[in-house]
Amino acid sequence: DDIRLLIFSREFRRRVTGPTSQAIEKLMSYNWPGNVRELRNTIERAVLLGKQDHIGPDDLVLGRGPLDGQPCTVDLPPGGISLQTVEEQLVRQALAQTSNNQTKAAKLLHLSRDQLRYRMERYGLL
Repeated sequence: DDIRLLIFSREFRRRVTGPTSQAIEKLMSYNWPGNVRELRNTIERAVLLGKQDHIGPDDLVLGRGPLDGQPCTVDLPPGGISLQTVEEQLVRQALAQTSNNQTKAAKLLHLSRDQLRYRMERYGLL
């Protein structure tokens, strides 16, 4: 029941009529290890990035998302590397690949738009 309330309690810049019954079923069957914050981010992503006027099960990315099962390797140089430098470069690459579309860049990095903007501010990219 909390899921239904959360979906309709937040206002977004995009009007969505609500979730389909399949989407509700998918949300209800997930165990939500990140609690309400993970649920809020999942719903926000579905609303902002969805292409229809309702939230369907395909709009919901649960868990770690599409990267599950796909290895992502980064070779650590013998002398080490600054994690902030790596993060900044990834943010710059995502923005370049999306022609500075923050919503799409955030999606590439599996971040919310607010998380991306925080990093952009941190690295002087705003």
